[in-house]
Amino acid sequence: MINTVLKYGFINRNIIFKIFIAMMNKRKSNLQVLLKAVMLISLMVLMVQVLAQKEIKQAAVSQKVPVPEKYLILKPDQLKILGFEWNPNGLFYKNTRVDRADKGVLCLYFTENIYCTSILLKKDEAIPGRTVPDRILKKQQTTGNDFYPVVVAGFNGSRTLDITASQQNPRQKLLPLQINMADLKLGERKDTLVFWFKPTTALKQSLTGIAKVEEFIQSVPPELPKK
Repeated sequence: MINTVLKYGFINRNIIFKIFIAMMNKRKSNLQVLLKAVMLISLMVLMVQVLAQKEIKQAAVSQKVPVPEKYLILKPDQLKILGFEWNPNGLFYKNTRVDRADKGVLCLYFTENIYCTSILLKKDEAIPGRTVPDRILKKQQTTGNDFYPVVVAGFNGSRTLDITASQQNPRQKLLPLQINMADLKLGERKDTLVFWFKPTTALKQSLTGIAKVEEFIQSVPPELPKK
């Protein structure tokens, strides 16, 4: 177009307009290229930041120290280590209590229809009653562990059994053992109980290789108010 102007020696308005339009289009094209370049660079920077944050999060997860469960949970076949016996009729516990001379045997049983029954016996005293749980407990051998449940509570904190030792010293540290009754397949029973044991040296030794008792020891939560 410029050559045309030089050739004819005059300036035509239409030619000037066409030159202006061509220059504007060229500027617009250059601006579009610039904008595309800026957007591409921004996108690349954003992707780098996202990948870097993802790597940081993954590194943090890999370095995270596993937090122990609030309560110790054993497999059903491991409950015998602490003196429990169980069968389709229920969960049973029969152990001597070295702190009681008059009532030296603690018996507990839990069935599908009986939430919890606790019995304190003299060492030579027979199990009362003729129910199926009573007959099972009568035949069950008494364990001689120096540890036993001080408190038996529902998972929601309601107490079923609370021996005076915990009432006299509510701040003492105990080992909570969580038993999910559904795991024992006791009919329709699906509740969860927590058995709070005295963490004696014998208890810690009996769980060697299974759990670190020190990671679970804590104070018994306050009992829920009666409704």
